[in-house]
Amino acid sequence: MGYRTDENGDPVMFNTAGVEDPAGDRLMYDEVYAFGGRSMAIWSADGDLVWDSGDMVEQYLASDACLAGSQRDIPCAEFFNSNHSAGDSFLNRSDNKGPEPEAVTAATFGDRTFAFLGLERMGGVMVFDITNPQSPSIVDYLNTREEWVMDPETNLAIAGDLGIEDITVIPADLSPNGDVLLLTGNEVSGTTAVYRVVLQYAE
Repeated sequence: MGYRTDENGDPVMFNTAGVEDPAGDRLMYDEVYAFGGRSMAIWSADGDLVWDSGDMVEQYLASDACLAGSQRDIPCAEFFNSNHSAGDSFLNRSDNKGPEPEAVTAATFGDRTFAFLGLERMGGVMVFDITNPQSPSIVDYLNTREEWVMDPETNLAIAGDLGIEDITVIPADLSPNGDVLLLTGNEVSGTTAVYRVVLQYAE
């Protein structure tokens, strides 16, 4: 996709000089497409696409609702699509996978089912209510990164957990403290983070 086509939808060929030529051996691309990297998808047991988040993750990270840091006092929008090596590199990742959703796990509590989505680049865990798989919603986001300006490779002790590669939920009956736990394995910081999942039920 993205290469120039004629009125029949057939590829328009070009020669080595970049001139349109039916005998040419090159395509001319006007748009570039890449597979995945920015969204979360839900598929049926038959392999049919039920839902895709599209740009929902990035829209949320760019919004005033998104706050990072352990105290949730750092506006995510100020560091939108930044990377690990330069946390203040605003938009740095916009041309290559954005926040890069890297790992996902799901868990059911009572009659609600949630997906926990780990973001490798922007960092943090985004929580979706996927009880209705055709219409999920974002219910929370936690990013414990405290230092966004200095190079985290030399400031890992204060940067926080960086680069989620894997994520899993430990149910309360298997947890060592009786609480539901969320674990993330973080590639850049070389840490394993353990979070307690607090469930709040509305009337």
